Amino acid sequence: MFRSGTLLVRQERIPLRGIRSAFRIVHLSDVHFSEATNLAQNEAVISEILRRVRQCERKEKIDLIAVTGDLVSRKPGLYGIPAALKLMALLREIAPVAFSLGNHETDLPAGQRAELLDGLRDRGVMVLNNASVTVSGLTFRGLTLPGDVYKGKHGYCGLRPVTAELVQQCIGQVTHPCVLLAHTPTGFPAYAQWGADVVLSGHMHGGIVRVPGIGGILSPERKFLPLYDIGLFQERGSILSLTAGIGKFRVCNPAEIVDLTLVP
Repeated sequence: MFRSGTLLVRQERIPLRGIRSAFRIVHLSDVHFSEATNLAQNEAVISEILRRVRQCERKEKIDLIAVTGDLVSRKPGLYGIPAALKLMALLREIAPVAFSLGNHETDLPAGQRAELLDGLRDRGVMVLNNASVTVSGLTFRGLTLPGDVYKGKHGYCGLRPVTAELVQQCIGQVTHPCVLLAHTPTGFPAYAQWGADVVLSGHMHGGIVRVPGIGGILSPERKFLPLYDIGLFQERGSILSLTAGIGKFRVCNPAEIVDLTLVP
């Protein structure tokens, strides 16, 4: 986890056809509450995230807080899920919150996954598990991909490719304007082909280790120099906003949240 005071806020603006006024999103990903974090560490992380989000709120109204997966790790331990639920309940007091699943949530045992997702719903969080919600005329869809997209029988070799057909099987046809919450950015060409206007992703942890002039070095799939690491990318008129996220080991790669404004 990051040290107190080191969580950054990165600002982005993306033009989006079909909206009449600006729409402000605070985007978080990859907090990774886990068995490796204790109560004191979790409280420090919650406090720092809330401090930064409230700073964003004081500047201008937040229309939605989007959390794109890996809120907990696949081994959340005794404190992971309670910490995640506490954080999300407190964020919900600031603005509406939408959550889409990452690979760590899909890897949870069924009982723990139900505890997390039911707990989020009980706290007023919109859980977009291959589901959608409309906020101010803007459609948000949360994509949950099959586990073999992330890891297969033989580790990270021969992973299932993300295709537009697979995206449609999971969440149906696109409606515009559409913001897709998709944990992994590796499927961005398929998301663009499917028709997403804007995509919010995490998963890459910024490339874990960042080298000036080169960028991110390693993806979670153990691929060197990943094409998508952090920032804005464009394909077929679709724009990907990719955050380096908050948790996990990182070098020269600050934890961050993204303060994103969609503009007409």
